[in-house]
Amino acid sequence: MTAEFEPKLVLRPEYDEWRFLEQHPEIYDAVLLKDAYTAPYHEDHPHHGRDADHLRKAIPASHELWCDPDTAGLVSRSSMRLTRSARVRNTPLAREFGLPLDLVMLVGDPELRDLAVDLVLEGQSGSATRIPPYFDVDRRDGAALQLNLQMLRRTVSAVGDEVPTAVLQVTRHRLMAGLVEVVADDYARAGLRRVLLRVRGFESRNAERDELVAYLDAVDAFEQRGVEAIPDCVGRLGPVFVAEGAHGFTTGTRFFRTVPGTLLSVGGGGGGTPIGVQDSGTWEERPREEDLDAFDARVASLQSLRELTTLAARDPKALIDSLREGGQYPAIWAGVLAERQRRAA
Repeated sequence: MTAEFEPKLVLRPEYDEWRFLEQHPEIYDAVLLKDAYTAPYHEDHPHHGRDADHLRKAIPASHELWCDPDTAGLVSRSSMRLTRSARVRNTPLAREFGLPLDLVMLVGDPELRDLAVDLVLEGQSGSATRIPPYFDVDRRDGAALQLNLQMLRRTVSAVGDEVPTAVLQVTRHRLMAGLVEVVADDYARAGLRRVLLRVRGFESRNAERDELVAYLDAVDAFEQRGVEAIPDCVGRLGPVFVAEGAHGFTTGTRFFRTVPGTLLSVGGGGGGTPIGVQDSGTWEERPREEDLDAFDARVASLQSLRELTTLAARDPKALIDSLREGGQYPAIWAGVLAERQRRAA
């Protein structure tokens, strides 16, 4: 069965990838930008004086911008170890409330909670989505879930033509325990149309059978309720989700192919590996040759991922055949997809 929609390959660019955005719009469909990547540079930052909106301006007018407020980590005590020049300090909630953010304060004061939502949405001008602040969900009766839903409802009531979107972030342990499926109805009833599923500590490139099954079940829980599900930061596993009905996925060219296990990274990016090359039609990366620069390697790898995504949407059975020849983990994923397709037939 082929997809009845065009799945989105959503690029999560690094802070300096404007050249990629400008020169290769054919590879991606939308761009998901962290708030910190558009925040002003502090006077101590090595890039102070540069245009803080350079990345946003590099997105072609034909492509959608999605803004990620990236607020879950603001509650982490690790924020106290951030340098003065860290751009996250200049994001809306950090400027207004300080770090670490006091979640209890937002839970207990509706006016401050509404202010938090409004501050975040004000920065999403030009975005095709509207995404409220969000925090790690660890249980259905927990304060974070109720806070997320309250902020989502305010967002839904404020949107115009934009797509009301939620980010649901959980740990791998909570995913495996079925928490995402349990809360899917709560989110759907709040009125959202799209959800980004973020799983902390989930190693997408080495996903085992039970992990993939749990993640696919989580995607299905939203899709069955009419909510577009977009697995976030899943790298080469993305086409597997598309073959099973996801509306797309997000990835980066080096980082943003996994969600870090920590709430807030105070040094470095989000789960990167040495820059290799994933050739067209394959699933394993190979080391790049000396004459291939890092930029071209990133382009080639994402082009391959684009082709596999198109294959997943048009011919899931062909994708399964490709996976079977793709190495240890892709062969596991092929078995999972084949089994689910047999059950659905």
